[in-house]
Amino acid sequence: MEEEAAGEEEEASAEEEEALAEAVTHYEQATTLQPSAQKYYELGLLYERQNKIRAIRAYDKATILDPSLAQAYYRRGNFRLNYKVGPMSVRMYEPQVAIPDLKKAIELDPKMADAHFSLGTAYHQMDMPDQATAEFVKTVEHDPGNVKA
Repeated sequence: MEEEAAGEEEEASAEEEEALAEAVTHYEQATTLQPSAQKYYELGLLYERQNKIRAIRAYDKATILDPSLAQAYYRRGNFRLNYKVGPMSVRMYEPQVAIPDLKKAIELDPKMADAHFSLGTAYHQMDMPDQATAEFVKTVEHDPGNVKA
């Protein structure tokens, strides 16, 4: 019974991966035909689930095409803050690398609670409790339902 359930789970996972790969291929084609910051941003979101290093490149292109797209800066900074590799889940980037993007996102959209939270997390990882607390407070101010902060 358990083996059967595990087999069904693996099959569903394989189908999801195949569907995601197909979606990425189609979205890459659409982005190539009509490039836009929004499309590169959305492509980055898809890449985060499939080809992580391409996510950074897609966010880079989004910020180049539209330097005022706060979400792209936030996602790139947050991605760098949380990207881990290997069996021991080693962080790929130091938190300091994420801070400029997170600050830029907040500059462009001061009420972006998620960016404040990620910036607070970066400060926490850098052992800067006062700055972390200030960002977590701002997170709750902008999103009172944010239980993470």
